[in-house]
Amino acid sequence: MQQDIIDSVVFSKMQVNEPYASYKKTTVGKVHVMVINPWSNKPEGRILKGDPRKLEDDMIVDTWSEQQDTYFTRMNRQLFNIGAIIKFNRPTTVPERSPNEMTDAEVAEAVNFQYLKLTSLLNKITAEATVKRLLDTAEAEGKSAKMQKAIEARLAEIQRAEFGE
Repeated sequence: MQQDIIDSVVFSKMQVNEPYASYKKTTVGKVHVMVINPWSNKPEGRILKGDPRKLEDDMIVDTWSEQQDTYFTRMNRQLFNIGAIIKFNRPTTVPERSPNEMTDAEVAEAVNFQYLKLTSLLNKITAEATVKRLLDTAEAEGKSAKMQKAIEARLAEIQRAEFGE
């Protein structure tokens, strides 16, 4: 039963790419390491290859739990000692949000933008639902006809593109 809980935590971390620890090889040649496969939870060999100066995915090993990390460091101790693999801190990148992903507060703020700023935002939005939310909010707040027409025009443009007209 405890194993199921660990697996779901590991699976969750894998979905958002937050490994417990990461390691990379430092040599130009191939390096064989022992890891625990996160899906089967069984030990397996893996060959790391690629140029360490280019930071390619096939030269990085991620461990997803303390158990996997302990296994990896113990089984590959000799590679650590000679410097063939080292601990690696992945650069954290925050994914850029799409203009289509607007919260209710952001929609309310957007309908209060100056006309040019609103039209610039509208040109970036590609989801009909988001533009419809903007239009509904603009109508509910009694925004100018000019702003409502701009939102309606963008909505019509998206709908035409969707149906290939």
